[in-house]
Amino acid sequence: MSVQPAGLYPWLRPTYAKLANLDGNDHHAVLLAAPKGIGHGQLVSRLIELKHCSCPNNSASGQKACGGCQNCLLHAAGSHPDHIVIKPLEGKAQISIEQVRACSAKVLNKGLISPYRVVEIDQAHLMTVSAANALLKMLEEPPTNVYFILSTDQPSQLPATVLSRCVKTTLERPNPTQSLNWINRQLDKPISLLDLYLVDCAPLSALQMGKAGGFEQLHEVLNGYCLVLGAVNAVNFNAQCISFIEQLRLLEKSVSHDEMLNLMLWLNNLSLKKHFVPQSIVNEVLAPEQAKLLTQTSPRYVLACNSGIVELRQQLIQNNGINVLLQLQQVIVNCNQPLN
Repeated sequence: MSVQPAGLYPWLRPTYAKLANLDGNDHHAVLLAAPKGIGHGQLVSRLIELKHCSCPNNSASGQKACGGCQNCLLHAAGSHPDHIVIKPLEGKAQISIEQVRACSAKVLNKGLISPYRVVEIDQAHLMTVSAANALLKMLEEPPTNVYFILSTDQPSQLPATVLSRCVKTTLERPNPTQSLNWINRQLDKPISLLDLYLVDCAPLSALQMGKAGGFEQLHEVLNGYCLVLGAVNAVNFNAQCISFIEQLRLLEKSVSHDEMLNLMLWLNNLSLKKHFVPQSIVNEVLAPEQAKLLTQTSPRYVLACNSGIVELRQQLIQNNGINVLLQLQQVIVNCNQPLN
């Protein structure tokens, strides 16, 4: 029986066509740099299925897996023995050297079903230094018929030595208007352009949140931070910051810290655009009262705050046990202190 998967997301099709037609002899390692929420995992799965497929079909976008051979059926069941996946284990923040060493031992053997073994490394930037070094040895001297597909939303966090051994392909977020049309065709209650921007223009994140009705909480974060930015030059600034942090504490169960920080960075960048490019997208996505608050803040404060939030986000990646909201309160308050 043939198992035909659902079609590729439309924004992934051009990249699939490019990589599907890439001769395996061209390179043994591909790095996909992809933002969160665009479904790059679907692309990775299709490429691996194609590599293993015994009788691929030709299509307008290039070859694709047939869906009916033994390799395809094993992939559909999630049990292909020549597909090796490396990602952070449950409850762990990083990919360990032991995981990479286990993979190294496996790829020294011949494929069990297919002539090819494919190693998928998801969130590759989360490898420890020792894990990345162990991977580098495999990339420098790859075993015969072994291919690697790495994916990450933070390629700058990967060692230069690993990057240099991969063919890099960057996936961009689809056009916001096209994404919005695609999303709203699948929702009973349509979302707005602002909603899409609140999840960094990631269509799958927006679709999931639209189905769950979660945009209300993100709007609360947006409105609260707008009030902080609008109060930068006001006497009640510190009180406004504390009120905002308390508001975030109430939202912690429904909005992740990463979502909070990303939304604040996005609003900071909008604020800078509002200051320097008055006719920017700000007026398209924000309500007039929100846009007005952005003009009342200081670009110096916004830039300092951006740096603090980026650093905090990096700390969160390295140590998910930190008190994020306490650290965030220090950032947004201290960035408004007078320069010495």
